[in-house]
Amino acid sequence: MTMKRSASSSQQSLRIEQLLFGYDRGHTLLASSETSSKKLSASLLSDTDWDPRVEAGTDSYLSGRPIPGEKRYALMKTWSAPEMPRPGCVWTHVLLLDDADLSRISQLTSILSRLQKPEAVGEYRTFSKHMELDLSASQNATQVISQETIFQLALRTYSKVDNQSEPWLPKEAEVAMLALWSQQWPGLRRQFSFRLAPLTGKKSRMKSNFDIEFTPLRSHGAEDFEPPQTSIISKIANDAVKLSPTRFRRFLWRYGADTSNKNDDLVKLAQLYQLLFSHDSDPRSTDHVLLSVSNWYPKPEEAGLLKREMMQPAAAEFSILPDLDQFEVLQAMARIPNSNALPDPEPVARSMVQAWITNHPNELAVLLSKEASREGLFAQSLFDGVVPKKNADFLWNLYERSDVAFFRASNRSIDHLADSRVKILSDKGLVSLLQNSKVSKPSLAKLVPFITNRSHSGLVKLVSDAVPETVTEILVDYVSTSSSIGEVWIEYVKGKPDWIIQYARKTVKKRSQLLACRYLLNADQRKVPNSVWAERLEKAKDDLSGSTALEFRVFLLVQALRDPSECSQILVLDAFDSVHEALSNRVLAWRTENYLAGYLPSIGWYNNWDKCLRLKMAIVALWKELGLSKRTLQEATRSERLKAELVYLW
Repeated sequence: MTMKRSASSSQQSLRIEQLLFGYDRGHTLLASSETSSKKLSASLLSDTDWDPRVEAGTDSYLSGRPIPGEKRYALMKTWSAPEMPRPGCVWTHVLLLDDADLSRISQLTSILSRLQKPEAVGEYRTFSKHMELDLSASQNATQVISQETIFQLALRTYSKVDNQSEPWLPKEAEVAMLALWSQQWPGLRRQFSFRLAPLTGKKSRMKSNFDIEFTPLRSHGAEDFEPPQTSIISKIANDAVKLSPTRFRRFLWRYGADTSNKNDDLVKLAQLYQLLFSHDSDPRSTDHVLLSVSNWYPKPEEAGLLKREMMQPAAAEFSILPDLDQFEVLQAMARIPNSNALPDPEPVARSMVQAWITNHPNELAVLLSKEASREGLFAQSLFDGVVPKKNADFLWNLYERSDVAFFRASNRSIDHLADSRVKILSDKGLVSLLQNSKVSKPSLAKLVPFITNRSHSGLVKLVSDAVPETVTEILVDYVSTSSSIGEVWIEYVKGKPDWIIQYARKTVKKRSQLLACRYLLNADQRKVPNSVWAERLEKAKDDLSGSTALEFRVFLLVQALRDPSECSQILVLDAFDSVHEALSNRVLAWRTENYLAGYLPSIGWYNNWDKCLRLKMAIVALWKELGLSKRTLQEATRSERLKAELVYLW
């Protein structure tokens, strides 16, 4: 049984095995965290020894290459080891990166700091266990690279033009090379190999395992450079130093995946990107794009995704290509000599469908009705061309002709359903549509106010579970204003107290909404944390009046007395004066007064009639239980007389 080395896509760290090579009666493997290190050692041994072509005076260099026969990549740092007894000894630290993990590291520059040589001869223990790479740290990696360095390195890596007579290699070349490597899509990353060492012209015929090396090159004059090629290298270099994914990089990753994964492919895609997104493209740029793609990738299966999304934009849901005029595409395809390299175009473009909706809505409705149950590119293109949010009126008219066509046209979006006309759909039909369509939360949230009069339990559950915040907010508003709403909605949300509590704490804007939350939570019977009422109380507009406002303050006071907590003080400060005054003036409703009296202390059968005194004693007892000071007790009321009475009772 083979142990899985690479991390799953949900994990936030990668396991990286490591090897250490150096001198021990010959250049050999000194330490390893890898169980199959013997086989790997033989494969990497020659690459971990000092390259005899390296210029004198070089202390260290970085290398990287895929390991033949393994789905793994070796990133290596080699140092001269003058502290060893034998001249010419080296240390080489190797990090083994699984192919599956290479694409998960946003910035490969974050690995550089992990390459270390031993602190002393014989101190190899740290190299005998694997290391963990924090993916979030790699996303936040920083890099400082001069524009000249990254341009020259990109030129050496991707251009076929030689312009250096010396093996140019600045100190920041390692960071620059890993920045270029980070720009590459996974397939190219896995095949990319480099040795970042200044090499002499000696032993130039020596077999090398690296595609990119830095040897003295034949000098060329400026006239040998083609400006377009230089501009492409500049485009690559300018993007490589950026930390966050750019549209250009997403373009490379998306369309490079099914190329041959060569350096040339990256240059071709960069040229294509410039053609597609250049603001000064000539009128025949579509011809140029299709001609270039068909010449670069003459086999139909090469760069298949790129070709399909150029020729069939309606099916390219995640395309990064600009909107190409499909009539120009069709005309260009007829003109290029190798059109067989491209897939067949879509029968109908979305723009044409949109034109038909504007100019020939009735005819299109008839056509859609006929094609409603048919498969194939033509039928699908017709329905894909309808934009529900934009074409709502057209779709509701279509429903009168063919409900099957309406439902099929609605599969891509439900934006048009947030409309009073949704009442003509049956509960069963609406549930089916929501289950089978691509439903976004914003679209579903807009739909809720139009369906709250329905009582289909399956519909209520489906919608409420998808957008609980919206359903809770609308339900609370309806209850607070005594508006009509289906009882099934009320019962379902009442069964989700966490939704209501979250709304009460974070969202309510009016006291009438808090009162509705009290009802929905059954807070007079069920224990609810005082923080639910206290956190938004001061921010909520006091829109209650008369007996309703007074009764709600009695409720707040009861919550403070029933469950003493840190938030009780806020409730008392809000409610005490009003409730005490109502008790004194005997204006509390009989039921409300009895409700309050149930939470007041008993002071003997003879004195229990004095509910005002009992209330004041309850507040004093609450303050003491909460460990609050006598001084803060006076803040419970604005009445100087009551302040004195409360202090006296203390």
